[in-house]
Amino acid sequence: MYAEVQVAKTHINEAAGRVTDRALALTGGAGYLAGHPLRKAWRDARAGAFMHPLGTNRAFDLLARTTLGLEPR
Repeated sequence: MYAEVQVAKTHINEAAGRVTDRALALTGGAGYLAGHPLRKAWRDARAGAFMHPLGTNRAFDLLARTTLGLEPR
């Protein structure tokens, strides 16, 4: 179950980054202003990659080892 949750978390984190990048492209420079809500959304989308329980790199390692039938580290 843990590996499946990490797959979902990794997928959602990557999708959030793509969505916020596109939203910023549509709004232009206004999305980077301190008071704009998109600025916080963009920052939060980037932070998901290293938040607990596993960051993206460690999640990929876990998923690869689980898929290969190896003991997770």
